[in-house]
Amino acid sequence: MHRPFFAAWLAAGLTSLASPAWSQGQLDWLQAGATQVSAGSSVGFGVGWSIQGEFQSGGGNNPVEPAAVEGSNEWLMNWYWTESTTALGIEVQVSGPQLLSFSEQPPSGPAGSFGFQMQFDAPGSYLVSASGSFALRRTRVDEAELATRYCYNSGDPEQGVYLVCDSWGYSYPRLQTESDLGGALNTLSVQIEVQAVPEPATVALWLGGLAALGLGACRRRDQAAGSVSPRTGTRGASAHISS
Repeated sequence: MHRPFFAAWLAAGLTSLASPAWSQGQLDWLQAGATQVSAGSSVGFGVGWSIQGEFQSGGGNNPVEPAAVEGSNEWLMNWYWTESTTALGIEVQVSGPQLLSFSEQPPSGPAGSFGFQMQFDAPGSYLVSASGSFALRRTRVDEAELATRYCYNSGDPEQGVYLVCDSWGYSYPRLQTESDLGGALNTLSVQIEVQAVPEPATVALWLGGLAALGLGACRRRDQAAGSVSPRTGTRGASAHISS
């Protein structure tokens, strides 16, 4: 294929490179098994992700056969192109009481999730955040149909000279290009509140206080059961019968 027509083919077919196939990676959700726990607890988390892309195509044709010129003639008759994206990898980083990292290369599908555990040893408020990055491959395929012919002068100078074209031929070049790219994922966060666990001495004091309160209540109940109201009778009275 001659260089001028190769350039014409590229100019006709690659115009969409100014607006390549759209793609996006994102974190869809971050969930915690509990958001209020006691110190020393382990909490389960899950984070979901997705990579979205599109397929696009185009092309055109040149239905008009160019005027014959002496020598080799070549022109672009039809051209077609497709562009698609394929996910190469996903990586998620999680920050909190610990720093964790997860990856899948290549992903088994356009969406997925990671599950993990985090230990919360000390009381306080913790912000658990997830972010990361994604990678994908953009594939561009261009195809064309080229026509060729050879034209030469024929006839007699006295009778007239005219162009004759023969040696017609057709070719179907194909060009595939790939480029790797990617981007950052958005950030999702969840707040975890960790309460302190009472000290053993404090627990003992609480239990002692509860026991004292219970004993006092029992004593008051017994005293109330052993007393008799003056209106309902006398206590310690004796009976005397004379003959």
